[in-house]
Amino acid sequence: MRAFVLALALFSLLAAGCPDDTGKQPVVTHNNPANVPAPDDAIPEKSLRELYLDAVKGHDQANYLYSYELPGFPGVMSFSIPNNTPDSRQRWFVGRRMLDGPELSRAALATRGWDNADAESRVALAREWIAAVAAPLLDEQPERFPVNEDGAALFTAPAVTRLADGSLKITAWQRRVVGYGVAGGRVYFVQGTWSFDARGGMTAQLGPQHYARNG
Repeated sequence: MRAFVLALALFSLLAAGCPDDTGKQPVVTHNNPANVPAPDDAIPEKSLRELYLDAVKGHDQANYLYSYELPGFPGVMSFSIPNNTPDSRQRWFVGRRMLDGPELSRAALATRGWDNADAESRVALAREWIAAVAAPLLDEQPERFPVNEDGAALFTAPAVTRLADGSLKITAWQRRVVGYGVAGGRVYFVQGTWSFDARGGMTAQLGPQHYARNG
């Protein structure tokens, strides 16, 4: 009877696991439940592509997705699925944040040192940002620029207003193209005013479109 009790106790110790040389109790893997959820850090992080498709509900059109990294602005990515909407469902990421409006330009310009830039450098950065997301500003009157009823050109050189708080405003003309196709699209010119607050947040106001003269 005593031998049976000793054997039973030994079996219980083996089943529970005995401490190893370090004094730690070994893990009995066959006792772990099979449905233990994986820790959060084991779940794969969604890619920017997946985050974009989730946001625009475009997984069924993923094959048409177009994306690119904005030259000159580290970590700034554009995603779009071209369609008949004015913005082609374009969305912007800075790092892993999807941003738009003033928050987009603030984050993007911060990657280029806007906060510590002097007034001249901020103007240069602002112009570079406008060119990257829309079209370059025109410093000189281009060919086929429209004229008014008296035949005088509407063109004016860029005007920059700088304020003491570090904000600025640029009024200038752009050359744009609409209706790309076999004929190459129609060229038009538009004057706009782009305002940047002290942290780089941009708002824009555009005037009417003036299509290029034929001759």
